[in-house]
Amino acid sequence: MGSAIDANERKPRHERPYKQEQEWLVLAYVALLIRSFCEVVIVGQLDRHPRHLQDILRARNVTYHLFSVSFAATILKAIPCGEDVDPLVQEETEAINFVRDFVLRRINELTDHEKKTAPQITTILDEVEQAQQGFQVKNEVKRLRAIYKGWEPIYKWNGPDS
Repeated sequence: MGSAIDANERKPRHERPYKQEQEWLVLAYVALLIRSFCEVVIVGQLDRHPRHLQDILRARNVTYHLFSVSFAATILKAIPCGEDVDPLVQEETEAINFVRDFVLRRINELTDHEKKTAPQITTILDEVEQAQQGFQVKNEVKRLRAIYKGWEPIYKWNGPDS
């Protein structure tokens, strides 16, 4: 097993997803920038020395093809490989599951197994935010706040004694 990561292994959490693909994308962008710069230089040469037209056009073709091939090679490496599970989708799914489990557990605790009235959902969502500070969790809490905005709990009737 060397230092290579097996395709079935998950990447460590501290590693940014698609970091390697982003680096290849930067290289592809640099190849396009260099090609564009060379095109500008060649156009300038065409204006100054029209008698060397064959040499200038040959240089333009070589430059254009050389950097186009390097762009194509680097852009192919910049495309993410087909993983079974996208790491960003997996993070989002874990956040959704965490929030769901936390809310259900707290409602179960606070209602004494559905014997008491539940508190407002916003108080439980505040607890979720305090328990976990992840970006995906904050997005899920924000989404739930928008969905359940203004909802009031259904009050339990404790019987004629109350």
